[in-house]
Formats: sequence, structure tokens, C-alpha cells
Amino acid sequence: MTTGEELALAQGLLELLPYLGRVLSKSAREHGAISVDRIKPLGLLTQAGPIRAGELAELCHLTPAAVTHAIDALVADGLARREDDPVDRRAVLLHVTPKGRREMARVQHAAVATLVRTVEGLDPGTRSALRDALPKLKAALAQSERVSSFAVHEFSTIAPDRAVTNAVKRGPRSVR
Repeated sequence: MTTGEELALAQGLLELLPYLGRVLSKSAREHGAISVDRIKPLGLLTQAGPIRAGELAELCHLTPAAVTHAIDALVADGLARREDDPVDRRAVLLHVTPKGRREMARVQHAAVATLVRTVEGLDPGTRSALRDALPKLKAALAQSERVSSFAVHEFSTIAPDRAVTNAVKRGPRSVR
């Protein structure tokens, strides 16, 4: 059962997203040659690639048309490339180019520098608590994402409504 404290914590985490998004966007504008709208697909492609366009669309939560537009722009800018899938000749895999990796690293470096200055302003106890909590939160979010993906993809043909509902009710497993 979710307590008021857990709800407040979740709400507080969501309230951080616009701030973090602005840090990343500002870093892209000021320190990179990449447009703000290309950060998310390039970042996800850097982490997950090489992948197919449909997989990138799922990761970005974009429509196939929107992800195609983003991919075309990344390819035109030399930040990504398409290659035939060696397993399925009808499919194409997306790869980050060395230029794309350098550009993403430049933007991330600038964003991290901004966040370091912010974190340095926190008291040592708060910094220590964040240092301890962040890996656990990251693992819990990754687990939650895996559970959701498993429920949607593996059970979509067998009572999809019940499978997703049960996965959501179960929630993420405890991470220690």
C-alpha cells in the first residue's frame, strides 16, 4: 500500500524532471552542435544501439513518423548511420557515428558540470544520501521498466489486460 510519504517522494522526483531537462537542453544549445530535439533520440541510441527504428520509437515514446523524422535528421547531420541488419536483410539497424558519440559526450559533459556546481551547494549529509540513493533508484526504475516491457510484450497475446494489470499491481521488486 502506498503511503502519503511515498506519494510525496514520487511527486518530488517528477518535479525534478523539468529542471534536469532544462539543464540538458541548455547544455545542448550552449556546448553542442546538436539541436535540443535530437538529444533524446541520440542519447537513447547511444545507450541502446545498434537498434531498429521501431525499437527507438518505443524507447523515445514517439510515433514511427516522428522517430523517422528524428533519424533522418541525425543521419543528415552525420550523428547516426543506417546499416543493413545482418540477421534480417529487410530491416535496418541504427548506429551512432563517432561524431554522434563526441557530440553526445560534449553535451553530457556540460550538463554534468552544471549539476556538479548544483550538488556542491548541498550540505555533505544530503550529498551522501543522494550518492547512496541514486544507484538504488536507478536499479528500481530499470527493474520497473523491465517488468512493464515483459508484461506488455510477452503477455500481449494472452489476456493482455490482465497481464498488464497484474504487472502494474506487482510493481517493482525491492532493490537493496
